[in-house]
Amino acid sequence: MKKLNEIRYQFLKTQPSCYCMKVINHETGFWFLLQEHHNYYLDVNCNYSFVGFNRTIKLNEIELEKFKINGLEYINELAKEVQYHAMTKYSRRHITGKNSKSIHRAIIIYNEQNTL
Repeated sequence: MKKLNEIRYQFLKTQPSCYCMKVINHETGFWFLLQEHHNYYLDVNCNYSFVGFNRTIKLNEIELEKFKINGLEYINELAKEVQYHAMTKYSRRHITGKNSKSIHRAIIIYNEQNTL
């Protein structure tokens, strides 16, 4: 199994989209904060009834300013809000497509690097 994880890690590490997107912080089992150039993304672990899923949003200008002022304390507050409103107002902001794949790869690489 370890060999398979190493092969997967090496493959994901070589993907071009992974060079820019990177995890800059996380709260285990709760959220990942990612950065790509000047853009910041928050990937939040959510639950609705018995179903678990992630909501990933790009921080807007107001959220980014609050993050710059209040740091990770604000990210925790925002993640709680995303969890609570995941099926309503944050569902419209959920990231899909190429950015979603880049975020997923960056999280896998981050987890692989921090569990080896």
